[in-house]
Order: sequence, then C-alpha cells, then structure tokens
Amino acid sequence: MKRLLLGLMISMMAAGFVFGQTQVHSQLTLVENIQTGTTDTVIVDVEAICFTGNVTIQEYHNTIGLGLALNAIVDTVLFTDVLFPNSETYAHHLYYPIEIYDSANAMIKFKYMDIFDVPPGSRVSVGTSWKKIARVKILYNSAPAANDSVFWMPDTIPGAFPYKVVQYDDADVTGFRAETRDDMKDLSLPVQMSAFTAAYAPEMGVELNWTTASETNCLGFNILRADRANGEFSKVTTAMIPGQGNSSDYQDYKFVDHSAEWGKSYFYMIHELTLEAGEDSKAYFGPIGVSTDKTPSTFGLSQNYPNPFNPETQIRYYLSEQTAVSLKIYNLLGEEVYTLSDGIQPEGVYTVQWNGQDATGRNLASGIYFYKLIAGDHVQIKKMTKMQ
Repeated sequence: MKRLLLGLMISMMAAGFVFGQTQVHSQLTLVENIQTGTTDTVIVDVEAICFTGNVTIQEYHNTIGLGLALNAIVDTVLFTDVLFPNSETYAHHLYYPIEIYDSANAMIKFKYMDIFDVPPGSRVSVGTSWKKIARVKILYNSAPAANDSVFWMPDTIPGAFPYKVVQYDDADVTGFRAETRDDMKDLSLPVQMSAFTAAYAPEMGVELNWTTASETNCLGFNILRADRANGEFSKVTTAMIPGQGNSSDYQDYKFVDHSAEWGKSYFYMIHELTLEAGEDSKAYFGPIGVSTDKTPSTFGLSQNYPNPFNPETQIRYYLSEQTAVSLKIYNLLGEEVYTLSDGIQPEGVYTVQWNGQDATGRNLASGIYFYKLIAGDHVQIKKMTKMQ
C-alpha cells in the first residue's frame, strides 16, 4: 500500500461548547489514510473532551468539511457508531447515527442521537480525556490531484448543521462553537483551500478569489483555464502568484483574467507550486465555472493591461447598446498614431490589442500615450506607458 499524501486538519478549527462554566471541545483525528489501488479510504474519528468534568450527551451534531480536490472524487461516505459498533444489530440500540453527505457543498452533516428513553447511566459521558464519539469513512475512487484536508465546517456556512450538544440534566442546555484555541491548531498543514470563487465584470474580466486556511511549503500559485470542465487546461498567469511558504493563518488571494472574452463560459483551476516539486507539483484545486454573458449596464473604457507594456497591450471597452464607436491612440503632442476601432458596434464587451506601432507599422518610441474612446455621446480618455 502506498500512503496518500492528504493532510488532515487534526485539531484545526476545534469546536467548543459552553455549558455555564463547562467547556467541551471536539477534534478530528486521522485513523487511516491509504490508497490500495482497489479501496481508497480516509477514516476519521470524531473525539470530544470536557476539561472541567463530565457531560452526558443526549444529542450531538456537527458538520465536517472536505477539501475541494477530495470532494471531487468521493464515492461513498459511511458513518459508524464507535461507542456501540454493533448497535445496528440491537433491537433497542442507544444511539442512532444519521449521515448526510452534501457533495454540492463539500460537507458531511451528521447527527448522533439517543432515540430511546434509557437510564442515564447508559448514556455517553464525556470527561477529562478525549473520547471517541463517531467514526467517518470516506471512500474515494482515485488519487486526489492535490494535498487536501478534512476539517470542521464553520456553522456560518449556509446549510451546515450548527454544532450542538444537549446534555441530560435538570434542564437541557445547548452549546455552540467557541473560538479555536491556539494549542489545538496543527501548525504543519499542507494548503487547505477554504474558499475559491469566480465572478465576471465587463470592465475587467473574470476575477478569481481564493482563501487558504493554512499553507506548508507553498511556493505559489498558477491559474489554469479551459472552456470545458473536462477540457484541456492551459496557464493564464504570466507569472507565479507568490504563496506564504508556511502559514497557519488564513490568506486571501486575487487574480483577474483580463483575457476572458464576453459571451463565453470558462472553467478555472488553481495549480499550487510547492517548494519541493515546483511546477511539477500535482496539487490542483477546482475546477469552477463562470459565464461571461452579462450584458454591460453602461458604457466604459478599462485601463489597458499590462501597463506599462512591451511589446503589446490589450484595451477593453464595453457598450450597453449599439452605437458608433471610435477608439484611437495619441502621442503626447496630441497627434493620432493608430486607430483600433471605428464603426457601428452592437452592445457587448470588446478587447483589442495594440502592438506599439503606428499605422505604417513603424515601432513607436517608449513613453506615454493616450487612448480615447468615443461611443455615441460618451467620451473617455486613459493614459498608458510603453517601455523598451
């Protein structure tokens, strides 16, 4: 068997409850994480502890999140009662596990309930040492293309079960998540992708935003794009986006794909480059899809990209209705040097290239140039810089 390199956030985002002066925490513990070629399985135990005494549980429910790469290949999720492993064979078992695998939102929602009125001494009591509450088996059908994680899903995520425990007492009480304690964080985690979104804006293109919950030996990121989810992805970043190396804090990143054309659908993936493997890293996140068919609500002219530039740059403009369009380039003396667009154009988003030459094909000198858009009654002028 070969070990699958999939990092489990063992104590990351440990959950806590508050019962008056009583505080209970839960953690995820990796039991097994192997790839045999036939049955690939991640086994995780849910454990709980009460540092100040005992709490007898009537009901426990929570939500486990899956990293994007792992979620993409999950085949089956099984929920096992660890305290009473053969309870399904009992006529009157004490606790009843309920599993709900939500693949669309990459999370496993589960409840662990006492469904019979049994004597209090027979119920689960959590004390001052870690006690196994449940076991989750995640079966997947191929090796993930990225280091990934299993983690507690924040209860602020729509659709997630709020973290809850009800204890038997004179009055039932409910506890919710407490802030994660520093000594319950695993400081040596591979990249855990907390969020990855894509949105289109006519004035700039497709903006990608992603957040990592932690990073280990992360050199940086490249962005890949395709026109189909299962299509051939190619790199759209011209330079690597630097990572944080090693970090246990949340990090936010942004990339804008200025080359995205209007009226199309795109799919994006993030390629993580590691210090060990560099460009040969097999760590990928995604894909996510986005449509660029949003009709502009106004006229506009965007800043050229790149700027400064050499040897060429692209200019984007957008029209909310059909109109006569003129887009020309001028030097510092106000002399027209090149015409990029001239004529009637329908509504939409347009991107044109300029190679730094005049109308005769002569390379122009480095320096500052202006480009002017006239669209009906709308006029805009912007400045750009050509470099040698």
